[in-house]
Amino acid sequence: MAICPFDGDTVAGMPSSVSVPVTGWGRTAPTAARLIRPRTYEEAAAAVLACGARGGIARG
Repeated sequence: MAICPFDGDTVAGMPSSVSVPVTGWGRTAPTAARLIRPRTYEEAAAAVLACGARGGIARG
């Protein structure tokens, strides 16, 4: 699973890409992020490249 900043676009070929609210510690305001669940190593690599300049958070 990867979480990338959401800018309204999609990642081509990803099986699941949805907008989700993400919060940090304490009472920080939520921000919109794109949740991606790649099925293969190739999809994971494409997701990392698609995160852009702001980067992403890989989990799982």
